[in-house]
Amino acid sequence: FHDYTLKAAHNIAGLKYDGEITSILAGLQRTAAEAAKDPEATQVMRRQQVVNAARTQHLSSIKLEQNKIADGLSQAGFFMFMSSPSQLVINGMQTFMVTLPRMAATYGNSAGIRSVKAALSKFAMSRGNLLGDNTVLDKEGPIYQILMELHNRGTLDFTLAMDMMGHAKGDSSALSGHWRTMLEVAGWAMQKSEVFNRQVAALATAEMELRKRGLTGKLDPAQLEELADIAEDMVLTTQYDYSQSNKPTVMQGPWRKVVFQFQQYRVNMLAMIAKDIRDVMTGTPDEKGEAGDVTWNFEKFLVAADGTVVSRFSPGVEPQDPRLVTAVEEIVG
Repeated sequence: FHDYTLKAAHNIAGLKYDGEITSILAGLQRTAAEAAKDPEATQVMRRQQVVNAARTQHLSSIKLEQNKIADGLSQAGFFMFMSSPSQLVINGMQTFMVTLPRMAATYGNSAGIRSVKAALSKFAMSRGNLLGDNTVLDKEGPIYQILMELHNRGTLDFTLAMDMMGHAKGDSSALSGHWRTMLEVAGWAMQKSEVFNRQVAALATAEMELRKRGLTGKLDPAQLEELADIAEDMVLTTQYDYSQSNKPTVMQGPWRKVVFQFQQYRVNMLAMIAKDIRDVMTGTPDEKGEAGDVTWNFEKFLVAADGTVVSRFSPGVEPQDPRLVTAVEEIVG
């Protein structure tokens, strides 16, 4: 009955979202085609490559393939992964190692540390679930509204443990309720540690955003969606999106999931770092006020002690140029 329910839910989700996803992909294709008609357009091939990659990844994510041997290897890997105490400790530290530095860069060091400490305290007082019966949050307040919205989106609950558990179940779990229960018990601690990370990250981000905007009362639908998007971005950027649709095509399929079973975290971490570097390098304007791709290897970036990019200078600016020298002097005092 449980397997039948899951299949029914999958079909219902397909009815609800397949048309919307198809429409979005078609819109991306139209945008790429229209840009290609412009003789002054740049990166035409890159746009089309992005559209093709998005379409391929979507088709791969909805294609259901199973293999008994691959399932067995996934099951063995799952139990090995879940039985590692060091993995559990490292996983529980992700908020401090990944989320907190990003919060500090966005909201400031003191605000980030203060908000995370407050979120940890509230999580503990809520007995390990900020949305449970023992929560200390005001259920009529904006914080609870935001967290419930993220819960309804699946942001707070779909974790790496759940993704790996789904891989490990394979065909055999459909034949044995005991096997399914064993897998869920084995992944319980890891799942809880990941939910802890996500709830704390979402709560700390929501509190800092509300404080920055001076909002205290109940949120209207537009405010709720905007603030939930900001909190969700923090969670998915630093705790990662492990949904099937977010996996690269190379990680789809029975045997690929075995090969890359333990690489999801690494791929997401590298993607986050690469995106940050790209955004900083292409988003910072140079001395002419122009942003964009790095034009040559003599492009210069001035980085402050806290790691933030302060300014950018094009390849033609000499190291002794007064503008560059003045910018450096302003930083070092």
